[in-house]
Amino acid sequence: KPKNLEDLGLDFAVRKLSEHISISTRKNGNVEVIGKTRRFNGEVELYLYRIIQECLSNIIRHSQATEYNIQLLYSVENLRIYITDNGIGFDLDKVNKDKNYGILNISERIKVLKGTMKINSSSEGTLLLFEIPL
Repeated sequence: KPKNLEDLGLDFAVRKLSEHISISTRKNGNVEVIGKTRRFNGEVELYLYRIIQECLSNIIRHSQATEYNIQLLYSVENLRIYITDNGIGFDLDKVNKDKNYGILNISERIKVLKGTMKINSSSEGTLLLFEIPL
């Protein structure tokens, strides 16, 4: 568990993760936090962090993207996490059929949090949307 996640919360930890990835991979990453941020219990924050980390790992390994964006949108009812990239996209049916464990792990974590996941991918990039009730 990242120390900065425990000490400073999800928003800070995601920013630091993105900075590290941007420097080490030369991919232009951006993190935007909108709304009144809040802390979650440690397990929830870790799940959310691991979901974002897995998405960024997939972007690095598979997308051929040159940039990505992460948006954390806090509202009274939920936290929405948008992750986009300008990569080559992927065929969601093939990923599901092949039992891609990265997507499967993300999906399982979202279910534990009683959230939803939507994926839109094309040759112009990918959009992942996670909605977690608060």
